[in-house]
Amino acid sequence: LGYDPWLHTAEQAEALRQACERAGAHLVACAANPLDAVWRDRPPPPRRPVVPHPLVFAGRASTEKRLALSDTLRAERLDGAVLTDPASIAWLLNVRGDDVAYVPLPLSFAIVHADGAVDWFLDPAKAGPALFDHLGEGAAVCEPGRFLERVGLLKGRVRVDKATAPMAVVQALRDGGAVVDLGVDPCAAAKACKNPVELA
Repeated sequence: LGYDPWLHTAEQAEALRQACERAGAHLVACAANPLDAVWRDRPPPPRRPVVPHPLVFAGRASTEKRLALSDTLRAERLDGAVLTDPASIAWLLNVRGDDVAYVPLPLSFAIVHADGAVDWFLDPAKAGPALFDHLGEGAAVCEPGRFLERVGLLKGRVRVDKATAPMAVVQALRDGGAVVDLGVDPCAAAKACKNPVELA
């Protein structure tokens, strides 16, 4: 039985594997989703611009958030984290987008390193000069097509959110020799604690 590792978390893939075993079947990750091959009128990915979320609304600068996240990673003895939740990435980088109706988030992935540096995998066509100025030092916009390749180069203990990270990310980390730490998105708790500006 084939499955798309981009559409299932590690927990979901394990549940599928166990169900297959009970039925006498074998679970295999597909290199490509066969439905995509026959989706002739698939719309192109959204390419609307990503914009800075001003400090007057965010309350904390992205650089400050990244340094705090770095402290969290080091305290948990993690060498990095792979962020797959667009809400966490938008919060961490103080950005907003218009990729999904009624949700002001840009679709993207990010790798956060223990020193607070962030590799943000975003279509460059969605990033204008104002966005690059806003990000400042320590945050690099990277080609989305190289995301999985870069994930596979990570070493040490790397956190992925067990509830949201696709199995493709977990497998790329394991194939590259990293130790996968299946836990909670490291931005989740900090994002939930609203600062005075956000509360206002």
